[in-house]
Amino acid sequence: YGRELALALCRARPDAHLALVSRDATALEETRRLCSEVLHPAGSARCFLADLGKPAELQSLLEPVLQYLTENSDLLCAKFSKAEVLVLHNAGSLGRLAYTQQLAADSAAALDLNVTSFVLLTQMLLQRFSKQVKLPKSNVRIVFVNISSLLALQVMPSWSLYATGKAARDMYMRAVAADVQKCAMDARTLSWAPGPMDTQMMKEILTTCPDDEVLKQFQEMEKQDRLVKLVDSAEKLMKLLKEDSFQNAAHIDFFDV
Repeated sequence: YGRELALALCRARPDAHLALVSRDATALEETRRLCSEVLHPAGSARCFLADLGKPAELQSLLEPVLQYLTENSDLLCAKFSKAEVLVLHNAGSLGRLAYTQQLAADSAAALDLNVTSFVLLTQMLLQRFSKQVKLPKSNVRIVFVNISSLLALQVMPSWSLYATGKAARDMYMRAVAADVQKCAMDARTLSWAPGPMDTQMMKEILTTCPDDEVLKQFQEMEKQDRLVKLVDSAEKLMKLLKEDSFQNAAHIDFFDV
């Protein structure tokens, strides 16, 4: 899904400068190559190899990303008077699907990637651009998009780690929206539930979900070809961002748009 988001962004904003972050070097380079075929000459896409599941190392790992964003926002501000930094928080994991037998190591790993690093990265960006986003004379606007899930709002048996992480991320986006309003900062947040899609995570669900009823729901979606196409979900998000009419900190599902 991350690759489809990047490509949809390139189609929507072909002059954009993309910072592509992943721990998979091969997939990252392929995404960059595909993006470069879509971007205009004024745009760019750069790869940054980083494991976001290591929050203690996040500051040093992501400093090159922050520098890249800062340099390009400065160039855009000089040319157009204002720049937008769009952050697509897509990194995440399913976590171990289990009833009440969660292991400490599994829980810590899931929460480190899905919540702790998510919070830290958001804070790092707000701090880096704190002067530029200060209203009423801001020259940078930040939009944070949290890739969420229906599981942020409702639970399913054996999905405690995943649901907890998604609910925490949604609440943090609401908290950030309240904070930036109080601090007069030009920033917006959105929690986007992209719908059930045919991804590596879906394959993991189909092979590891221990709850028969929940597993049957996903098996039927796959069998009946009811999974959302990656490109459809990504394009719908780009349309939503272009319209920019959503309520700040809203949770919006693919099927609601």
